[in-house]
Amino acid sequence: MRSFWKYFRWVLLGLVVVGLIVVSLLPKPIPVDIAEVSRGEMIVAVEAEGVTRVRDLFLVAVPTSGRLSRIELEEGDLVKEGSIVTTIYPTQMNPAQRSELEAQISSIEALKQSSEANVESLKDQLAQARREERRLKELLDAGAISRQQYEQAQLAVDGLEDQLESAKFAVRSTAKQVEAAKSGRAAYGENTAGIPVKAPASGSVLRVFEESERVVMAGTPVMAVGDPKGLEIVVDVLSTDAVKIEPGDRIIIDGWGGNKTLEGIVRYIEPSAFTKISALGIEEQRVNVIGMFSEYPDMLGDGYRVVARIVTWEGKSVLHVPASALFRNGDDWAVFVVQGGTATRSSVTVGHRNSFEVEVVEGLSEGDQVILHPSNQIEDGVQVEGR
Repeated sequence: MRSFWKYFRWVLLGLVVVGLIVVSLLPKPIPVDIAEVSRGEMIVAVEAEGVTRVRDLFLVAVPTSGRLSRIELEEGDLVKEGSIVTTIYPTQMNPAQRSELEAQISSIEALKQSSEANVESLKDQLAQARREERRLKELLDAGAISRQQYEQAQLAVDGLEDQLESAKFAVRSTAKQVEAAKSGRAAYGENTAGIPVKAPASGSVLRVFEESERVVMAGTPVMAVGDPKGLEIVVDVLSTDAVKIEPGDRIIIDGWGGNKTLEGIVRYIEPSAFTKISALGIEEQRVNVIGMFSEYPDMLGDGYRVVARIVTWEGKSVLHVPASALFRNGDDWAVFVVQGGTATRSSVTVGHRNSFEVEVVEGLSEGDQVILHPSNQIEDGVQVEGR
């Protein structure tokens, strides 16, 4: 009997050792980062740097070559339209200078005619947009279209109205330049104590380019005048992003130095792109997007840097998952769902996406747990545990 118990103890000890060996050889759960599929607000936006600028900016330039008197005005001083800001004392004009002045006047007059033609074109476009808005309003009242379609038509009208105001400002600005250049031409050869240079519009002095008395050439800008409260935002984006942006899109403005996030809307997208060299030395085609502030920020001024996110799509109750959970499975998108400590591959259909989140159309439910940054160790059926 004693030998039996002795034998039994050795067998039991052997089984324990074998069990420990088996347990040690079993695969251990792989530690992973896990996130939960959730539902909430999601936005898709184009992010880029921009600058502020005064919407209606007038450059005050001298009409003739001559000796410019010292400018006593400083940045921030208020001026009224027609008030004298400085005086230019013309020098004797030679034939070459006269030809140059005549060419300058012709160039400004051509620019004025182009601006006037642009105004007429925008008037026609605005009239057409208003007719379309009225037509869509009737369809909306009849229940034939959605409110969103009608609101897009309203935004198109608002954008064209803003463009028309800017075009009218350009006409007024060039008309002032023509007037100044012609008055300078008339002053040559006359016995005059000097030609007064007048402010073309009321506003604040934003910049003074020529403070000291010196000889300047005709057309030299001496100061900039405008309304500092009439700020707009200029954001240059890639042309491939510009096609996604529409007038009326919301703009979220941060990175401007203040604690508060500012908001605005897109007024219009400039029709012509330009080439810009990136920080990596790559040529890029970029387009200026012009926006306006919803609320004027007192701390901002002309030429300030901002970081803008132009919202091209947004949803209030969107099922979304972190973008780092997705990977390609053939031609489809897939994620690893954690179920009972096991990784299960699941194909998903995705919709809108931004840099951090992806909208889930099919394949997942709210509350599902997915693996972030799945490595090559993660396969269908492996044991995992959260870090």
